[in-house]
Amino acid sequence: MKTYDYRGSVIKEGNKTTSIAYVQCACGCLASRMSSNSNKYKCSWCKRTYMLGKEIYR
Repeated sequence: MKTYDYRGSVIKEGNKTTSIAYVQCACGCLASRMSSNSNKYKCSWCKRTYMLGKEIYR
């Protein structure tokens, strides 16, 4: 799963210092973080929910 910072730049795998703001959704859109203190991300277009490391459908 690709991860992105707040500027929309791809974060390389293994980078532990950059804060993840978005993750790549299966529909092609970017899923944004649900809250500032969370590892959950939600796509506003298809409503899929993701956690870092696994995908959760709701």
